[in-house]
Amino acid sequence: MDRKAVIIGAGFAADMHIQALKALGIQVVGVAAGHRDSAKGFAEKNQIPSYGVSVEEVMEDDVTDVHICTPPNSHAELIKKMLNAGKNVICEKPLCITEKEAQDIRRFMDENLRHGKKTGRLVLDYNVRFFAAVKKIREIIKSGKYGKVVLVHGNYMQDFHALPSIYDWRYRSDMSGPMRAVTEIGSHWFDLAQFVTGSNITGVSATFKKAAEYRILNDGVMSSEDDNMEEDFGDKKIHIDSEDAASVTLQFSNGAMGNVLLSEISHGRSNHLFLEVDMMDGSVWWNEEDPNKLYHGKKNDPIAVEISAFNGGFNESVIELFKEFYFGEGDSKILPDVNSGLQIVRICNAVHDSSRQHSAWVNVKQ
Repeated sequence: MDRKAVIIGAGFAADMHIQALKALGIQVVGVAAGHRDSAKGFAEKNQIPSYGVSVEEVMEDDVTDVHICTPPNSHAELIKKMLNAGKNVICEKPLCITEKEAQDIRRFMDENLRHGKKTGRLVLDYNVRFFAAVKKIREIIKSGKYGKVVLVHGNYMQDFHALPSIYDWRYRSDMSGPMRAVTEIGSHWFDLAQFVTGSNITGVSATFKKAAEYRILNDGVMSSEDDNMEEDFGDKKIHIDSEDAASVTLQFSNGAMGNVLLSEISHGRSNHLFLEVDMMDGSVWWNEEDPNKLYHGKKNDPIAVEISAFNGGFNESVIELFKEFYFGEGDSKILPDVNSGLQIVRICNAVHDSSRQHSAWVNVKQ
């Protein structure tokens, strides 16, 4: 059966998805978006048909695969609709906002399976799993080469929200949920840490930071109060609810300890994801901005650098995830499923609870 894909959403993520689909030769037969003009513009730019705002037409059409590239508040409903219509789904992270939504999705899939109702497959776009160096780290840990895992630590830093920055749906809690840095970039890091170690995060302690709680909004662009000379800002002054940065201490099910610094306001950091795993007899570390180098460390030995010249970067990792989804080459167990998505939702919400309780320790439901 020929695979035909539709994209729901017309923003940054949708652009990334359609480029990966084109690279794989997957036929994209349309786009739907919350705003008709957005769908039309995306369709014209990519020379594909537009469904406008009608997801019902997508459900009724003979498409096989749907890529959900919309804000998180819409994920749960769209996933259930598309799966119920028999479509396979690739959804942008996070799976959804609340644990109840995530549990409802899993329950919906389980009930359909029990009753013999054919539903589609659900995969999440945690593409960092598909870097060659990440797969290598996972293999090293599983092999026991360096002994048991003791520490898992790192950071994920961007400057995407450093001021001045665009005010968009990410700042609206009704669309993105109560967090920003934790769910946008932290969800990737949490998934990566669990994926390579094979261990779940079971507890967290978190502290949040806002660079500027109040900002001045002019023509869709935010700046700090300090950058403006006006004394009376009027309705241009807006309050920011979500965090720009978070520091999180972690406990893993295998007994390892960890921590991560998440920041969307670190100037000059385009997409700096760093992970180090320290084991009893050696360490490995990797940085996504230099993806072809994997570092090995062992006491009293020089640091070893493992170089893979053809691993590719972020966009290539998306292509690799889609290749696994569409063609099933290799180990399909590495595809992030509904259980992976539910676990990340639980971690993120535990992080939020901890931050609201002055960094109190919060256990993550397993």
